[in-house]
Amino acid sequence: TVVLLGVDACQCRFYQCGDLVYDPRIPRAANVTACLQENRQYTIEGTCKYCMECTGDICSCQTNNSCDVIGMVAAVAFVLLGLVALLLLLRNALRLYTFKTTVRYHEQDKFAIEEWQKSPVMGFLIPFSLALLGIGSGAGLWFLHLNF
Repeated sequence: TVVLLGVDACQCRFYQCGDLVYDPRIPRAANVTACLQENRQYTIEGTCKYCMECTGDICSCQTNNSCDVIGMVAAVAFVLLGLVALLLLLRNALRLYTFKTTVRYHEQDKFAIEEWQKSPVMGFLIPFSLALLGIGSGAGLWFLHLNF
């Protein structure tokens, strides 16, 4: 069970830091205090700063990234936006290819293609940049979330 946002569904009598199990209500040994100081997910009192994972009445504190759902939502949103930009790029490329290869000169005014779709900057460079930025940012956020 993982408890998020300070909702106390667990009855934590004991906490675990690494391999050490301790009771935060009594004075701690020096090795427990050192463990708490090395790990940012614990408060100075020995309780959890962010969220906790419970096993019976023993709770282990989780890091900020493992408790933060917003980071994962942002990563997915960036990747989706990048994919939309990539689809726009592919659509523009297909329409321009069709315009250049199959539409005859005297039929070009009847073919439904916008002027911005013919432009290398508006039709290709900007969607490509947005796709690269979105997918790269999403992958970066995903990596940070999993590793830190």
